[in-house]
Parts: sequence; C-alpha cells; structure tokens
Amino acid sequence: MRKFASLSLASLILLSPIIAKADTASDIAAYNAALDKGDNDQALKLLKVALENAKSLPPDNAKLAMIAYENAYYYAVFEDYNTAYSAIKIVDNAFKLKPELQNGSDIDEYNFLYALIKFIADDKSNSDKKSVQILNKATEKIKNKERIDYLFFKSNMMLNYHYLKAYDWNNLARGAQRQIDALEKTQDEKLDNYRVLAYLNRGQVKFVREIRGGIHVTTGTHITGKKHSDWEDALTDIALAEKYYGKPKSIDDASAAGLDGWYGMIKTYAITYQPSNKTNDTIKNINKSVGLSEDGFFSNVRKEECDKIYDDDIGRRISYDSFMVAHNSFGYVRAVFDIDDQSIIRNVRILSSFPNDGFGDNVVAGIKGTKINKLKPGTPKECLKDYLLGVQFVTR
Repeated sequence: MRKFASLSLASLILLSPIIAKADTASDIAAYNAALDKGDNDQALKLLKVALENAKSLPPDNAKLAMIAYENAYYYAVFEDYNTAYSAIKIVDNAFKLKPELQNGSDIDEYNFLYALIKFIADDKSNSDKKSVQILNKATEKIKNKERIDYLFFKSNMMLNYHYLKAYDWNNLARGAQRQIDALEKTQDEKLDNYRVLAYLNRGQVKFVREIRGGIHVTTGTHITGKKHSDWEDALTDIALAEKYYGKPKSIDDASAAGLDGWYGMIKTYAITYQPSNKTNDTIKNINKSVGLSEDGFFSNVRKEECDKIYDDDIGRRISYDSFMVAHNSFGYVRAVFDIDDQSIIRNVRILSSFPNDGFGDNVVAGIKGTKINKLKPGTPKECLKDYLLGVQFVTR
C-alpha cells in the first residue's frame, strides 16, 4: 500500500481550501501511521473512515475527490469493486461539478481506473461492446505509463476473457501481446497467474487464427491441413503457460487440464501435418527451452509405476464415429478413470477434450465398463484409482 504523500493523483487535483468540519489532515495522518506499522487491514479501514468524514465537504471539494480516488484504487486492488465503484463515482461527480479540478497529466490514469471499476462492477459491461471499447482505449493509453501495476494486468485479463468468449481473435492477439509486453518488464512472481493467461491467450491466437485460418476451436470444422511452421510458436506459448502455472494441484485440476488440452491438441496437429521425423525432437526442444519438465505436466500426480499398467492396447477400443471422421482431422483428450477388483474400467472423467466435446464422448464410449484383459500382476492398488490417460485422435 502507499501513503498519501506519494499519491499519483496529487497532480490530478488542484487543491482547494479545507472547508466544513472534516478533519482530513488527522484522517490522513492516522492512515499513514497504520501503514508505518505494516497494518494494511487497519490502514484500509481508516481510508474508508477518511472518506466517510470527507463526505461532509462540498461534493466539488478537492480533498474529498482525492480521498475518494484513493479509496477507489485500493478497493479495486482488493477486488471489492462495488465499494470501489461508489468511491470513484464521487470523484467523477466532483470533476463534473468543477472541471478545473482535473489536470491533464494524470487524467489517463483516472479514466482507466474509472473504466475498469465500472466494467467489473456493472454486470452488463462484460457484454456491452461500448464498455469494452472504452476500457480497451483507456488501458492502451496507460500501457507506457511508469505506473503499470496490478490493475493494468487485471484490465488486460478481463478484456482478453471477453475477446476469447466472443471469438474476437484479432483483439485477443493485441490484448495478449500488450499483456506480455508489460509482464516482460517485471519478474514479480505474484503476477505469474497473469503470465499463464497471457501466454495461453497468445498461443490460442497463433493456433486458431494463424494456423487454422480463424476456424473456431469449438466448432470441430475440418482442418485445412496447410503446413505452417507457426505451430512451434503456438506450442512454445502454451508450454510457457504451463511453466508459470506450475504442477497441477490435483488429478482433477480443471485449469491444468485445459492447458494440457491445448498443448496436446497443438502437439497432435504437429505430428499429424508435419512429415518431418524431427517433430518429436522439436517438441522436446521446446519444452527444454522454456524449462518445462519432460516428465509431463501431470507427472506429480501420477506415479511412474502406474504408467502403462496393462498389456492390451486400450486405444483400440476408442474410435472416431462417422461424424468425427467427416468433420475432424485430429483431436486430443485427457481422461481419468478407476479400475475395480474385476479389472473393469469405472468412473471415467474427461478433464479436457479438444477441439470439441465429441472426442471426449468417444473416449467414454470406448472404455467405460470394459475390462482390462491382462492387468500386470502385482500392480499397486493406488494405480487402480485416478489413472491418467492421454488420447490422440489422428486421421490423415
């Protein structure tokens, strides 16, 4: 947190005389004292108290606007966007009543904060094209400011999520690159979640827009099959996303499975359409270059002795149906299942299925309720539960 002495809004507000009975000086001193003690929770409470006391000032008073702005900033940082919205509206009202309170040097930062808080606090904003455009414009204007902090990364994340849902690959490409450019300026590990999403988004764009010609991943539309070296760039971005994500939290970690699904799909694409016998070596080199373990993304939730615990080829039980043969060239599925005392496959769960759910359905139909014919003697009991299976669908 920061003291009022270093307010970024200081140059935004043209200070006017303190009016009425609000003791803003004492409120600010108490807030700063809490910060000096390292008591951020108390400081935030005092900041809110300062705003309540300052409300006795006229609505166009500079001190009121300054304290309201700081409340808006901190409550946005702590993700209490309703409280932040109430505060930022006080600032907005003060500016409307007295435009001379604004100073152009920091107005971009104010506009950014207002647009971000409104975008998140107002449920309608996430589907409102105009609100998206306003937030994108405000975010773009502050990208080169000295203060590129948490809220900047939060803004990019929210925008990119919107673009992904809308299949807006062009804006997603710009948003992902803007996020990565900013992240490369800092090594703060607290921002790794944003790194995961930024590299995932850029990898998605490269694969869907550039390699597949803009075909939506969810449609299952037939792949053109054109040869394109950009798959290496796309796979590198997904590998970087996996690196910053770290190991999966559990066998059913949905976010990890989603990353694994993208990685598996692009890898399958490369194996399918790249005739070179060096494709697998290229994939290994990509993993090595980004520092991703060669043991596999799910290696910490799978014991080595559990890998390939049966003699028969379970892949023979899984096949394309006629629709999938006609409409898809490849796919990738990550599944989990249990094996009961009679060696029957039970409790099949699909963690990820790309490019659509149909591939996962084929896996369930192929293995659910079937028997492992030759389970290896002495197989550890823990290997019979939560067995991980990766399935590549390939037609040429």
